[in-house]
Amino acid sequence: MTKLLVNFFIIIGIIIMIMIVIVILIIVTVIIIVIVIIIVVVIIIIVIVIVIIIIIVMIVITIFQ
Repeated sequence: MTKLLVNFFIIIGIIIMIMIVIVILIIVTVIIIVIVIIIVVVIIIIVIVIVIIIIIVMIVITIFQ
C-alpha cells in the first residue's frame, strides 16, 4: 500500500515538474516573440524616420539651390 502511494506521489511529482517546464518554455517563447516584435517595430520606425529626414534634407537642398 505504502509502495503504491510512494509511486503515485512520484508520478504526480514528475507530471507537475513536466507541466512547470512546459509553462516556463511557453512563457520564455512568448517573451522572446514580444522582444523580437518590439525590435522589428523599433527598426521600422528608425528606418521611416531616417527616410523622412533624408527626403526633408533633399527638399531643403533643392529649395536653397
